[in-house]
Order: sequence, then C-alpha cells, then structure tokens
Amino acid sequence: MDEKGLLLKDIKMIVGLGNPLKKFKNTRHNIGTFFIYYISKFYHVSLIFNKKFSGYTGTLILNNHKIHLFISDSFMNISGISVFLYANFYKILPEEILVIRDELDLKPGSLIVKYSQGHNGHNGMRNILQIFSKNHFFLQMHIGIGRPIFKSEICSYVLKYPTSLEIKKIDSVINKFLPYLSNLIFGKLLKTSKKFFLSI
Repeated sequence: MDEKGLLLKDIKMIVGLGNPLKKFKNTRHNIGTFFIYYISKFYHVSLIFNKKFSGYTGTLILNNHKIHLFISDSFMNISGISVFLYANFYKILPEEILVIRDELDLKPGSLIVKYSQGHNGHNGMRNILQIFSKNHFFLQMHIGIGRPIFKSEICSYVLKYPTSLEIKKIDSVINKFLPYLSNLIFGKLLKTSKKFFLSI
C-alpha cells in the first residue's frame, strides 16, 4: 500500500488510447495504441477485432497470469465506454488497469508511469475517469510527444504524424521500457517510488 492508502494490485488489463480510422493510425495522439502493438510483437500476441466490445483484444500470459490487451475502436473522447464494458465483463477493477496515453508535457523519448486520478487535459483519459468515476486511481503511462509552440496549435499537432526524429526517440524509449513491463504488471516497479521515469 502506498502513502495515499492505495492498495497496489497486479495489472490485468492494458489499454492503449488512440483514434480509429486509417488516417489517425500513426499520429502523435495514437502513441497509446503504438505501445499495445509493441507489446503484441514483443510477446508474440495476436490482436483480434472484438465486435462485442468495439475494440481490438489480445491475451498476454506472464507467470500464469492473464493480462488483457485492449485498443478501443471508438474515438478518443468516448473510448471510456468500451474500456468500461470490457473491464466490467471480465471483472477487472480500475486499479488493475494500465492506461497508455500520449503526453504533451513530456518530450519525445521519455515516459512516466504513475497512479493517478487526473487526466491533464487528455480527452481519452478524461472520458475513462468520467465513465468509471473520478474516485478511482488508474495506473497511467504517459509517453512524451512534446508541445507545439502555440497553445492554439495543440489540436492539429496531436493529430499529425511525428517527425522521423520523434519516431526514432519514441521507438527507442518504448523498446527500452519493455523489459520493465513484467515488474510493472506485478507491482514491483512502483513498490518503493510513486512514479517511474525513463528517457533515452
């Protein structure tokens, strides 16, 4: 249990946030879905479209522990509904869910993992918190995409493709993190610290 009284649980579900449609597939806002595909490739897990939950699902087995991989096929700002339906069906608690999302306040090539009840303006995370109720903590991984110079450019910025240099940095930090995933799933990574930071 951490200093806030949160009982740390093993992760049973990993959600990658992003938008559907081919034109959004490789945009900055879909970094969360990138991560799920990296996991599926790293652990040789197939992702299959599941009409019942309106999303792509896969099952990862680590030390006889089942972890559900999930990418909603709904738009970012309403993706919390499909995440809730899936988690509810499999009786997965909010504290057992890892949500992967892009983060404007981190530079490409860096990420932070922490338990949080906040969304920092991220519409996908905001919707998840609204659907599940804001009283719940979620384990969140913030993957850096950087900020545009002007605030008015944020919407178009997140829906554009990262530069080749940004892609290289994002790829590198995700690959660097993957060996830590097992420790994160079983509660070892945040056992002595409130957050885990990694950069290249």
